[in-house]
Amino acid sequence: MESVFFYLYAPDLSGLRDHLVAHGVTVGEIVDGTPGPREEMRVTDPDGYCLMVAQIDAAVAP
Repeated sequence: MESVFFYLYAPDLSGLRDHLVAHGVTVGEIVDGTPGPREEMRVTDPDGYCLMVAQIDAAVAP
């Protein structure tokens, strides 16, 4: 059971996933987050916290 849940956004979700995998981080597949974000992936940090990372629209990203 998760007690802490973080939602993060990235301008290049696929590139971020590739980078994390290349550095040995276990991450979930990019999936459809409907009805929420169009694309998202799940990462569990070393302390067991759930990190959901979603693709942010390029027009919104800084």
